[in-house]
Amino acid sequence: MIYYPEETKSFKQLCGDVDAAYKTCSTLRETRLAAVKEYVGRNYAQNGAADSVPMNLLEFAVNTYLRQLVAQNPQVLVTTKFPELRPAASMFESALNQLLTEIDAYTTLKTAVLDAMFGVGVVKVGMSEDAREEILGHTHVVGVPFMDAIDIEDMYFDVRATRFDQQKFVGHRYCMPKDLAMESGLFENAEEAFEQYETRMRTNQNGSIKEVFDPDGHPDDEDDKTVTILELWLPHTNQIVSVLVDPMSCKIVSDKPLRIEEWTGPKNGPYYYLGFIDVPGQLLPNNPVSLWVDQHRFMNASMRKLMRQSSVQKDIFTFQSGDEDDAERVAKAHDGQTLRSDNPNAVDVKKFGGPDKDNLAFLLQFKQQFSELAGNLDSLGGIAPSANTVGQEGLLAEASNRRVMEMQDRVVAFTADVIRGIGEHVWSAPAQSVLVQRKMEYQGITLLDNALEWPNPGRDDYPEDLREGPFENYDMDIEPYSMAHSSPSEKIAALDAVLQNEILPNAQLLAEQGLFIDFRRVAEIKSHYLNLPELKEVLIDQQGTLQQPNEPSGQPTFTGGKAPGAREVKHNYEGVRNSRAQTNNAAEQLMKDTPSDG
Repeated sequence: MIYYPEETKSFKQLCGDVDAAYKTCSTLRETRLAAVKEYVGRNYAQNGAADSVPMNLLEFAVNTYLRQLVAQNPQVLVTTKFPELRPAASMFESALNQLLTEIDAYTTLKTAVLDAMFGVGVVKVGMSEDAREEILGHTHVVGVPFMDAIDIEDMYFDVRATRFDQQKFVGHRYCMPKDLAMESGLFENAEEAFEQYETRMRTNQNGSIKEVFDPDGHPDDEDDKTVTILELWLPHTNQIVSVLVDPMSCKIVSDKPLRIEEWTGPKNGPYYYLGFIDVPGQLLPNNPVSLWVDQHRFMNASMRKLMRQSSVQKDIFTFQSGDEDDAERVAKAHDGQTLRSDNPNAVDVKKFGGPDKDNLAFLLQFKQQFSELAGNLDSLGGIAPSANTVGQEGLLAEASNRRVMEMQDRVVAFTADVIRGIGEHVWSAPAQSVLVQRKMEYQGITLLDNALEWPNPGRDDYPEDLREGPFENYDMDIEPYSMAHSSPSEKIAALDAVLQNEILPNAQLLAEQGLFIDFRRVAEIKSHYLNLPELKEVLIDQQGTLQQPNEPSGQPTFTGGKAPGAREVKHNYEGVRNSRAQTNNAAEQLMKDTPSDG
């Protein structure tokens, strides 16, 4: 069925289907809320977990995976199969990477991945084209694309579909001040509709997460009255429809749409979805936490029982009649004190209660099974027993990562889709320029351009518009390559491997091409990653003076002519060029003749 919100009958059918679909997801929301309570424990908020959570396996598992799946801000590679478009693709890549940093893509993606661990992660992508976008649920910079994580409690899915791209409607609700909504001029008959259904922002249905962690709300303030609006995307008509919903029942209460507008973004709509466990024939995926929570509850119930047994455990001293003096001396003695005893066997210690050994052994075994079923959490979390050799350590780590690799692939694909949506908005309607810092090479001279604006640099040495053709013609492959966590030791190992396997064996060939190794810079990098500043003092020049650290430079992403105002850095390679006959021991020779800034 295709919905036409302008027609009264079709609009009423849409409202009925939306309300029914939201009710169908009630069990999902309730189980998620119960799992979140276990995740935060009893001490986080007034209505957290009902019992104490002495062994929070959910927190350990979720945050271990979170670190593996999204550890830092993504960076993208923009490529094209057309050679003539590669310069534009390189410029576009720099602009996208800069934009992702400015809009804090890492925080949004991390929230979405966390949501997917408990249910399904949803990110909305759009463009803040004018002031109205600043009031629709989030605050955005006008003219800059945005990406926002949407909580599953606020989402309305078409659960009759079996795939996300088959939904006939999808949307989310948000709150905004009633006065601002009426004064914005965005909604038809706003005053009449809002007056009857004004409510508070934090009030929600059936004990939502928002209510659990703020059960009493805030004092009634006339200036804090809000309205709850549902924004729906209809794929078949490519329309965005805004309606009013009752925040208590979460049902649509509008007799007609508050606003209808055409969606002008990517054809797959404003919403992007992340799930980890597909369910045959169902739209919404299953999630890892729902598979772990029963084991988590059992572990904590067993631990609470052992703790109760431990709390009632007691030692009692007994003695025979006539040995009262010995018993009294034992009772008054301190730990480690020596005392006289007329009858060493007169006083006996009786133990009562205490943790059951069988239950404790079973608990420890069950914890190990939980770790294995969850993907060898001990190894992923870095608390597993060490292997005898480095090779064995690598094999254990590789085996532990096999389970998480599929989840990483899903996160990377999800991130690529989100960034592709951001990229299409940036490409098609860049309301504001993106400042990009770029490092360039020209005839052996390093240039640093500090103020290149994309897509319209407004400079004589660059085209008027850095975009060439429509977005679809580029056939770009956007791959997030920097989301995985790499420890400093892993970075040092990678650097050593490249030096030993690639660069040092080919040092003579590199020298013939005018390329040399800066061992001073290698020492600086290792000094930084090892947190060992003394390492930089190891290298000195021929006069015995310490070398100064290199000045930082931008990202080497462009090769072209000299830009006005660029900083010129000259290098003196003559000493090394004249020593080509002595390059049998490449490493030693290059360390003696390391080029320095001139």
